Amino acid sequence: MKKLFFILLFISLSSCSNFLSKKYGIENIESFDESKYQQIIKGIDFKNIVYYSTHQDSAAYECMRNKVATNQLQVKDMSQPIQLYYFNRDSLTSFQANCYVRGGVSNLNWNTLGRFNVFPPTSAVDLDEFSVSKEQLRDCIQSLDNIDTSTNVIFIYWTTMFNKISQDAIKVVIDNVVTHNQQNNTIIYLINNDPYFSKMK
Repeated sequence: MKKLFFILLFISLSSCSNFLSKKYGIENIESFDESKYQQIIKGIDFKNIVYYSTHQDSAAYECMRNKVATNQLQVKDMSQPIQLYYFNRDSLTSFQANCYVRGGVSNLNWNTLGRFNVFPPTSAVDLDEFSVSKEQLRDCIQSLDNIDTSTNVIFIYWTTMFNKISQDAIKVVIDNVVTHNQQNNTIIYLINNDPYFSKMK
């Protein structure tokens, strides 16, 4: 019931709310599928950008909302299945999430309002009211011991439950990096949320 409620809220896309049908490109996930996860990662063209890929469990996902978020709006933003965090050294420079993007559920326009015409993309939220550090994200993701010291660090949270939208977001991020010639000083961390969403009932 909780998973269905979350999906219906996502389908509305009217606001960043706490989050089965094939019609909407939504895939039901009962458990984390390691082989499918690896297959998707291998199919991504990173265009020579250095990347790391991992997946996080329910505790890591809850850590973001309960220990990192500082207000209710941030809790809702950090509850989204697809989130993009851009850091320039130690400073958060951009945040994106599926609920701030226009379009249909299976075909979101990640370049809403031309945000990805620049690098880093224009943030979808007011960063004065959205405080988070690389170290906080690292502390929640137990499988990450260290964060690379590259100038630009991008965290992409994604799930196969919304596989097409997730892959579209990843491609937009990569293309934006390449378009602005930032491949050599950018690193991408792909964080899969399937272990969390598979446990939602």
